[in-house]
Amino acid sequence: MRYSKSITVALLYAIMNVLTSCAVPVSPATNEITAAPEDPVPEEVKQMTIQPFKEYQAYAVAESGSIFGLIGKTREQIIVKDDQDQILKPEKFSKSGDTVYFSVKTMEQGAAIPDTDPVQYEAVEKTYYFSQTGGAVTELEVADFPAVPESSRVEMGISPFSIVSGKYGDTDISTVSQEINETSKPKKAFLIVDGYFSTTEGLWFSVSEGIKGAEKGLYFWAIESGGPVNISEYGRIWN
Repeated sequence: MRYSKSITVALLYAIMNVLTSCAVPVSPATNEITAAPEDPVPEEVKQMTIQPFKEYQAYAVAESGSIFGLIGKTREQIIVKDDQDQILKPEKFSKSGDTVYFSVKTMEQGAAIPDTDPVQYEAVEKTYYFSQTGGAVTELEVADFPAVPESSRVEMGISPFSIVSGKYGDTDISTVSQEINETSKPKKAFLIVDGYFSTTEGLWFSVSEGIKGAEKGLYFWAIESGGPVNISEYGRIWN
């Protein structure tokens, strides 16, 4: 009998433990049944989709933020849009090999502002990062987005043009020249030329620091012409 009673007590304790673990929580103050806490719902990860834009061998990025593709002796403005055809302003543009990198800032709805009726929400600025190559746009994590390299003086020699560094007194200069024939080799000096793109129709180059008569800007020098033309505001060239 003692052995049988011990088994009975043990079974009762086991049943009570199961019932306790399945019980609905009860508020001790009100004796009301309260709902069991739910697992938190993960916050939705927002993404942005960018439409691919036409790709070029070289680009000029104006200080105003406008981006132009360079082709021949012309430049074509690039318009960046999302999948809703909203025009966006790209930033931190750079090019490495055949891949271009850029970022886009947007204003998005944030947390609700307390004590507002109707409810109002904070405006939150968010930056998205992208790369594009071969007509495919990829969103990047900020850790995978390369820093924009600093501008620096460049040199080149692609017939009939050349860009060389030199001195004018104590001042460092960049001299751009074109050899039209044996007796004609016009040249022009600037403080700093920091980019170029050679085409069959001439030479594009960007002047990041200028002086009177050789101002800062984006230049084009046509084949067999006497000198370069300042096309627009400064636009750093990426090729």
